[in-house]
Amino acid sequence: MFNYAYYKLGIKLANRLSLRGGYALARFISDLHYIYSHADRVAVLNNLRVILPDNKRIRRIALEVFRNFGIYLVDFFRTQRLDKETLLKKVKVINLELVDEALKQGKGVIAVTAHLCNWELAGLTMGFLGYPISAVAYPHKDERINNFFNFQRESKGLEVIPVGKAAKKCIENLRANKIVALVGDREFTQSGLIMDFFGKETLIPKGPATLSILTGAPIIAGFIVREKEDNFTLIFEKISQPKPTGDKEKDIFNLTRKYLSVIENYIRQYPGQWLMFRKFWL
Repeated sequence: MFNYAYYKLGIKLANRLSLRGGYALARFISDLHYIYSHADRVAVLNNLRVILPDNKRIRRIALEVFRNFGIYLVDFFRTQRLDKETLLKKVKVINLELVDEALKQGKGVIAVTAHLCNWELAGLTMGFLGYPISAVAYPHKDERINNFFNFQRESKGLEVIPVGKAAKKCIENLRANKIVALVGDREFTQSGLIMDFFGKETLIPKGPATLSILTGAPIIAGFIVREKEDNFTLIFEKISQPKPTGDKEKDIFNLTRKYLSVIENYIRQYPGQWLMFRKFWL
């Protein structure tokens, strides 16, 4: 109830203030969050020390993570204000032809992303561009918050697939030659793969690779990064398919390793935009 009240207040303020005012307030609240939330601050600092072990600006970058999460929420709370013309002025899309080429195969496309910047905006952008896109979303514990998030997504053309029904619906959408977006940097269950990520072992989702091998759908990595306050770049990267070995588990591991290295590269480039507030490594 307490969390839901905060969400309601945030939604009201984000839509009453100007965008610049909303961002300023979000940064102020994020600074307080950084100062007073010991658990979140320690988790972010420890994660960054793995990614950037020799960087002396770790605390400054950690504060950027908190601030970027705050302004991400402002953007998300203001989703209903977005229209196609406004959004496409804000977002520059690079390598979109990779998606078009992959869709020509008729097997759908698996778009793998990370908890980088405003990943929600990437899906909305593709929807506004006319691509049939769905995303697997992990539900919030509070049903009211979950309903709000899904309404924001689906009101702009992004189909939400609940985790519990993900496999069947993902296969159905891929066979209909649609794009299925999956987050590939965090495993929410205990059924992932133990893999090396920035030199340390952690659990990584195996869903994208498993779906690709099962359906033949190509995987493309897609990341949205914030360039200025409300300007973004959405970048697509081709993921080469490793040669099949005949061993399904090994093939899943090898394909996961391919796109995981791309995710590592983007997180390393934009560590202040990797919005990971929990202990990540085993």
